Amino acid sequence: MKSSSKKDKSAQRDKGQRSIASFFYRPPTQPKQATAQTDSLPAQKHTPLELQVVELKRAYPGVLLIIEVGYKMRFFGEDAETAARECNIFCYPDRNFMTASIPVPRLHVYVRRLVEAGYKVGVVRQTETAALKAAGSNRYTPFTRKLTALYTRSTLEAGLLDDVGETELAQRSGPGADAWSNAQLSNYLVCIVEQPAAGHGGDGSVEIGLAAVETSTGDVLYAEFRDSMMRSELEARLMYAAPRELLLAGPLSSASEKMLASYTGQTKGLRAETVSRDKYSGGGGLAAITAFYGATGSKEEAGALDAVLQLPTLVVQALAHALDYLTPFGLEAILRLGAAFRPFNAVHEMSLSPNALRQLEVLRNSDDGSERGSLLWLLDHTKTAFGGRALRYWVAHPLRHLDRIRERLDAVEELVAAASTAQLEDEPGPLLSINKTLAGLPDLERGITRILHRTASPAEFVTMLRALASIAVNCRLQLGEGDAADHAPGVQSPLLQRLLQAAASRQVAAAARAMLAVVDEGAAMAGDKLGLFRSEARFPHVFACRAELAACEAGLQGQLPLLRKRLRLPRLEFVSITNQADYLIEVPAERTDVPKDWQKICSTKKVHRYHPPEVKAALSALELAKERLQAACAAAWEDFLADFAQHYAPFRVAVQALAALDVLLAFAQVSCNPGYVRPEFVEDEAEPQLQVTSGRHPVLDVALEGAVVPNDTHLAHSGQRAIIVTGPNMGGKSCYIRQAALMAIMAQVGCLVPAEAVRLHVMDAIYTRMGASDNLAMGRSTFLEELTEASEILTHATPRSLVIIDELGRGTSTHDGLAIAIASLHHLVSQTRCLTLFVTHYPKVASLQQEFPGKSHDPGA
Repeated sequence: MKSSSKKDKSAQRDKGQRSIASFFYRPPTQPKQATAQTDSLPAQKHTPLELQVVELKRAYPGVLLIIEVGYKMRFFGEDAETAARECNIFCYPDRNFMTASIPVPRLHVYVRRLVEAGYKVGVVRQTETAALKAAGSNRYTPFTRKLTALYTRSTLEAGLLDDVGETELAQRSGPGADAWSNAQLSNYLVCIVEQPAAGHGGDGSVEIGLAAVETSTGDVLYAEFRDSMMRSELEARLMYAAPRELLLAGPLSSASEKMLASYTGQTKGLRAETVSRDKYSGGGGLAAITAFYGATGSKEEAGALDAVLQLPTLVVQALAHALDYLTPFGLEAILRLGAAFRPFNAVHEMSLSPNALRQLEVLRNSDDGSERGSLLWLLDHTKTAFGGRALRYWVAHPLRHLDRIRERLDAVEELVAAASTAQLEDEPGPLLSINKTLAGLPDLERGITRILHRTASPAEFVTMLRALASIAVNCRLQLGEGDAADHAPGVQSPLLQRLLQAAASRQVAAAARAMLAVVDEGAAMAGDKLGLFRSEARFPHVFACRAELAACEAGLQGQLPLLRKRLRLPRLEFVSITNQADYLIEVPAERTDVPKDWQKICSTKKVHRYHPPEVKAALSALELAKERLQAACAAAWEDFLADFAQHYAPFRVAVQALAALDVLLAFAQVSCNPGYVRPEFVEDEAEPQLQVTSGRHPVLDVALEGAVVPNDTHLAHSGQRAIIVTGPNMGGKSCYIRQAALMAIMAQVGCLVPAEAVRLHVMDAIYTRMGASDNLAMGRSTFLEELTEASEILTHATPRSLVIIDELGRGTSTHDGLAIAIASLHHLVSQTRCLTLFVTHYPKVASLQQEFPGKSHDPGA
C-alpha cells in the first residue's frame, strides 16, 4: 500500500510538472526555433521564482511577460523564444525553462519592438525593495512581483515613459516627406458589435455599432448604422479611423469576417482580438456603463452619463467592451470625458466613400501607400504633431455647413493677406508669428492625456504645463495686446478670434502655473522625484521621510569625529567609489591597527577602504530611509497627477484651438502658391453646380512645378449635369475628373484652390468608381467589384452629390459592359440628377447626349 501511495504521489507530481510546463513549451505541431529547447532538460524542482512566473502566466494568458529580476528584465519559456526571434537576443535553457534577458534601461526599446510585432506585452515589476524587505518579516521569501503595465498597438503611446520611451519625431517640411511619424498618426482601438438587421433576414444586412477610442489623445468616435452584405459602410469607418487595433465582439457574420480579414491583410501593423459579445448583450452593456459613470456620483460624471445614455444601443455595447478591455491597462479614465465623444460622420460633414478616399488619393497614394503625392501631402505644412492629426481629420471629413466653410475661408484669406503684407514689409507680423509659437510646442494633446492617465514623467509634466502656461502670454504679446486683452482687435476673422481666445485662455494659464508652483521644476527636469515637491503642508509624509533621511545622513557625518580620533587621521572624510560603495573609510595600506571587525570593501596599493560596523548599521538605516522616501514620493506623484483630471477638459479645448490654428496656417501656406483663388459657394437653396475656370490638378500642379495644362469644368443641375469624357489612353481623362473632385474637397475643407475661378454648391458626398481590381479575400472578381461600387453609387447618390465614374463595364464583355455603362449613366442623369463626370471608351455612351440635350456633354479628351 505504501508503494502504491508513493506511486500516486509521484504521478500527481509529474502531472503538476507537465501542467506548469504547458505554459512554456511550444506544441509539437509548431515549428521548432533555432534556440535551445527545454525538452532535452531533465525535470527539476521549481524554484520560488519559477513558481511565481508560472502563477503570473496563469493569471495573464496570451500576454508576453517581461519580468524584473534584480537588475535585469527577463523572459521565460515561450516568451523567451518569442523575444529571441523578434528582437534578435540570445535565448538559453535555465533549469526548467528557456530564458532570455535584457538590461532594465533598454526595456522601452524591446517593449516597442514586441508591440509593433503584434504582441500584447506585460511588464512585471518587483514591488519590494531590498532594504524594506531586509527590515521586514518576509526577508527570506522571494520578492513580490506584479503586473504594472500592459501594452498593445493602440495603448503604447499612453504608457509609462520608463516602459515605452519617447516617440522620435520624423523631420518633415510639408510636401516631400514620405511618411508621418508615429506622433502624427492616430492609435485608435476600434470595437465592433453587430446584430442582424430587422426585416432583412436573407440579404446579409446587419446593424453595426462602433466605438473608436484614441487613448493617447482622448478622442472617442462612435457610429451605429445598417450595412449591406458588402460591408462598405464598415470599411469606410475603418478607413477614416485607421485603427491600430480591432476589438471584435464575436461571433460576427461571415460577411463581416471576410471584410475584416481582407482589411487586416491589407493593413500593415493592425492587431485584432476577439471577445464574446454575450457579456454585454441585452442590458449588460447599459448596466456596465451606468456603473462606470456612477462610481463617484460627481456632477461631471452624471453629465457624462446623460450624454452617453443618448447614444444608440449598439454603440453603448461597444463602449462597454472597450471599457472592459482598457481597464486592465489603466486607461479607462478617458471614457469618463463625454465631451470628447463625436460621431464618425456628423451631419455637417461631407461623406467620402472608401473608394473616394482611395481612388482620389486623399490620404495616401495608390502607388506605394505613402502620403507623398496625396492631397494630405499637399496640404500638410503643420508645425505640430497634434496639428498634423487635426489636418488628417479635416481632410477626411470636409464640411457641408455653408457658414462654417465660409468662416474657414475667411480665416485662410486673412492669413494669406497677412503673409503678403509680411513679404512686402519683410516682417512676419503678429498674426503669422503664431507659427513660431507653434513650431516650439511639444505634443500637447498626447502630453496632457498621458498626465490624465498618470503615466507622464515629471519632466514631461513640467514641459507640457510650461508650454500651456506660456501660450496665452505669447499669443497676446504677438498680437500687441499685453496680458490684459480679452480679444484680438487686429484680427477680422471671427474663427481666428475664437481660436486665439481659446488658446490664450487665462483659466488654462492660471491652472498650469498653479500646478507648476507645487513642484520643483529643476528637480522634475532632472528626473529627481525625491526633490520634486515643494509644499510641506500638501505632502507632509514626503517631508517626514525627507527629515528621516536627513537625520540618517547627519548621523553618519556625526561618526566622522570619532573615527578621526580613533585612527588619528584629523583630515579623514568619507569617500565614494563608483560601482563599489559610499561612505567608505580610507586608511593607508601600511596601517596595521585597523580593527578586525571592520569590513574591507576594496583596496589599492596605497589605501584600503573599509566599512566599520557602526557605519554599516547607519548605512542600512540610510537605505531604508531612502526607499521609504522613494515610496512616499511615488505615491504623492500619483495623487498629484490624479488632481489633473479636473483641468483636463479646458486644457484640451486650448490644445484643440492650437491644432485648428496650425491647420489654418498650413492652408494659408498652400494658398499662397501662385494661381490660387478663393472658391465661391452658392447659397443652399441655389441649384447644384460646379463651375471651374482654368483649374489645375492640385497635387500635379506642385509635383510638376506649374507644367499642368489648365482645364474648365462646367456642370449645373438645370443645365449640363453630366460630362462624358472620351479619348485615347493616357490622354489625361482620369486626371481631369480627379481634379474636379479634389477641388471640391479642398474648397469644403476651407482652402483656396488652383484655378482662375471656382463656383460651386456645398456637396453632401463624392462617389467614385475608378480603376480595375478584384478582392479575392472577399470572394469578389473584378467585374463584381465594378458592379458593387456602381450599385453603391446608384443607391446613395443624391442631387447634391458629385459622381466620378471611370470606364464602367470594362470587367466584362463589350456588349454587357456597354449596356451597364449606358444604364448607369441614364439613371444618374434622369433619376438621381446629380453632377456626373463619366469616362468611357464606348462611343455609343455619347448617344445619351441626344436623349438629354443640354444635360450631358462630350468634350473629348
